[in-house]
Amino acid sequence: MFPLVQGIKVRSHVMNEIEVIFKDFDDEIIDKKAVRGKVRKLQKDLKNQLSLGHFDTVNSKKYPKCKRLG
Repeated sequence: MFPLVQGIKVRSHVMNEIEVIFKDFDDEIIDKKAVRGKVRKLQKDLKNQLSLGHFDTVNSKKYPKCKRLG
């Protein structure tokens, strides 16, 4: 659905994908059922990308040994 991009912020990536899905819905290209399916697929792909480390992380101030999404 979308390419794996290194060095991109998670929030902006997800918001861009959601905007594309809902634009298609508003233009009546897809119906509610298709929107649900695309959002589920986006969730699965995002989970896989997070586990594989495709998004930047930064050091946590509160827990120095831990990383959080940047």
